[in-house]
Amino acid sequence: MKTSVVSPFVAALLALVLASLSPVSAQTTTTPAKVKKIPFHGTLQSVDASAGTVTLASKKEPAGRVFHVEPTTKITDGAGNPTTLSSAVVGEDVGGSYTKDASGNMNLNSLRLGAKSGSKEAAKAAAAPAAETTPAPAASSTSAAAPAPAAAPAAANTTAAEGATTSTKAKTQRFSGKVVSVDAASNTLVVHGKADQTFTVTSSTKITGAADLGAIAAGTKVSGSYQKSTDGATLTVITLKVAK
Repeated sequence: MKTSVVSPFVAALLALVLASLSPVSAQTTTTPAKVKKIPFHGTLQSVDASAGTVTLASKKEPAGRVFHVEPTTKITDGAGNPTTLSSAVVGEDVGGSYTKDASGNMNLNSLRLGAKSGSKEAAKAAAAPAAETTPAPAASSTSAAAPAPAAAPAAANTTAAEGATTSTKAKTQRFSGKVVSVDAASNTLVVHGKADQTFTVTSSTKITGAADLGAIAAGTKVSGSYQKSTDGATLTVITLKVAK
């Protein structure tokens, strides 16, 4: 009789204990597992804005590592300022964190476009443009100087003549006669003395009796001094006196 009274009591007590434990058990099983955020860092290989993916270069994976950009992905530049995927530049340093889903996709929590300010990568990126543009002025000056020889023929007579007048070894000689012809464009005049001689007038020639070479007419009497070039081909006028 005593046994039959205790048994229902024990059963009721057990039921009460189980009922109180059930919510705890249920709560424990429904708590979502904490997702681990995995950091990453590398060089941007490509961007697919329509698919919302970025690919990082990888030695182990020739096709690269593909990361998925989510609506919640926080995108910043190297200085930490908010930016968008459209500002991504292939070849730049990138980093951030991601999580893997059940399918193995790497979904981005954060994405940094460009080297982090103050990092070695940022210093290299800043130095790279300077190194690339440094040779440019040299190349530009070389190419700019190249046409100079082409312009030389136009002033060949003047240049050669001026060179002759500056020679300390050149002998100064006298001439006189009548002007046969004048070519102001080439800075020359032909004078008939004992024979016709072609003289070259330079910017250092001292002309008296006329404003310039173009003012001298054929048949005018002239006299002066000149120097002959080493090869004898050019007679450079030192002084030119035009008779009135």
